[in-house]
Amino acid sequence: MPRALLCLIAIAVLCICGTLPSESAASSLFSSSFLSRDAAPGPANIAVGDLNADQIPDLVIPNFTVGSVSALLGNGDGSFGPRLDVPCGADPFPVAIADCNSDGKADLVVSNYGADNVVEILGNGNGTFYSIVVAAGLPIGSGPYSVAAGDLNGDGHTDIAVANLNSDTIVVAFGNGDGTFGTPVLLSTGAFPVFVALRDLDGDGRLDLVSASYLSSTTSVFRGNGDGTFQPRRDFPTGDRPFSVAIGDINADGKVDLIVPDYLQDAVSVLNGKGDGTFDAQRDIGVGRFPVSSIRSPSPWGT
Repeated sequence: MPRALLCLIAIAVLCICGTLPSESAASSLFSSSFLSRDAAPGPANIAVGDLNADQIPDLVIPNFTVGSVSALLGNGDGSFGPRLDVPCGADPFPVAIADCNSDGKADLVVSNYGADNVVEILGNGNGTFYSIVVAAGLPIGSGPYSVAAGDLNGDGHTDIAVANLNSDTIVVAFGNGDGTFGTPVLLSTGAFPVFVALRDLDGDGRLDLVSASYLSSTTSVFRGNGDGTFQPRRDFPTGDRPFSVAIGDINADGKVDLIVPDYLQDAVSVLNGKGDGTFDAQRDIGVGRFPVSSIRSPSPWGT
């Protein structure tokens, strides 16, 4: 994906998140005003999790144009404390919140699109961080654009999956429990995978992998075997240029569904799940211009 488009997306998020007045009137859809906070230049995404173990949601924001992530600790009343900026590398786009080194404290995993690497930012458990390291033992493809974290092989350690935009692959790396990784698995995707997520899609208690491929206009499912291996890829059509995937049961039938924003179609595609890791044909719903993200379901550490 051209860097110019990435910058435009970051600028769009900046216009929403970083340049509003401190308090603005909400639309008629909401009964009260909303608060906005100043952000570092180029906020590109938002992850929500508990960084300081106080059971209050905190925010982590990767800043694409300045190569940093910002942490904002929640006060529990909808407001947040001072912003903490941590350098992480060139062109960070997504961030995952997970315990990388098995110390029971929330860490950050950031994929740096411009540096072709993944960094771990190790947490102190109080919302501050003490170490920034390039993930060891992890060969990354070209243009890592999305990252997800979870236990894919059942050993109790955090593993990560990284979508490589320019090499049409996902690297799955298995954590050793100390912040390093063992031999990775390489999965082939559709063209320009912009997003990866982990979720149990078929109810077998094992994490499966979902990706969105921008140029193929598909979402791909790799059903996990629970031992770090996966079933063959299944592709499901979406609208024009899918940009991410939200996962949850939206029709209350007890089966996991997919919600995919389609960047060039000004729509979201809804794929209702059958409960076995497969999905019905897409149903497109019109939305505003150039949708790029949707609400993600939470993991134990956040979204």
